[in-house]
Amino acid sequence: MSGFFKGLCKLPFLGRLIQSLNAYVADGEPYALVRFARVKNYLKLLKELCAAFVITLVVYFFFPGLLDKLGPGAFIRDSYADLLGFAIGVYALFFVIPERLITLIEKNKKAIGFGPEIIAAEMFYPLVVLTSSWAACFFLAPFEEIKFVLGVELFLVTYGFLLVLELLGGIYVSSVALVTLYKRKPNQRRPFKNRIKKE
Repeated sequence: MSGFFKGLCKLPFLGRLIQSLNAYVADGEPYALVRFARVKNYLKLLKELCAAFVITLVVYFFFPGLLDKLGPGAFIRDSYADLLGFAIGVYALFFVIPERLITLIEKNKKAIGFGPEIIAAEMFYPLVVLTSSWAACFFLAPFEEIKFVLGVELFLVTYGFLLVLELLGGIYVSSVALVTLYKRKPNQRRPFKNRIKKE
């Protein structure tokens, strides 16, 4: 299975998409670089996918006039370049994270509920999705008179925003966990999730 996975990852475009998706659902664990994550890990995707699908269906069938007014494809083409430029810059900051911070996260992996690998994985997949959506909308532009194409573009916009919101939420929870960890003495540190329940 690992050989099949490595073969898929070598495919142009699709390989990076599979690699980012697998790393995302595996929370950045190193094994995700060489083999597929467990099936149950992929349930992580259902929340955003289902929400984006439902929103798209509601607009598509109950508010069809909005598809033309919203212009999801034009929005992606006009705004995603700046968004991606900023996001890639932030993503690159991962390489200058102080070694002390990475060591702290690694040592307290069980206490805070995540390891340093998750930081890169949580940003990698949303960036790949946004980049893919941006590219797809250039090819879909000549066919935007077709209602179905507008529906696909609306799904891409909605799913992209939901992923970004999930990313921001994850960054917030992670930062709170780290700040709490810094404030406590080593012998007072207990799992972050348990502290939330007790406090």
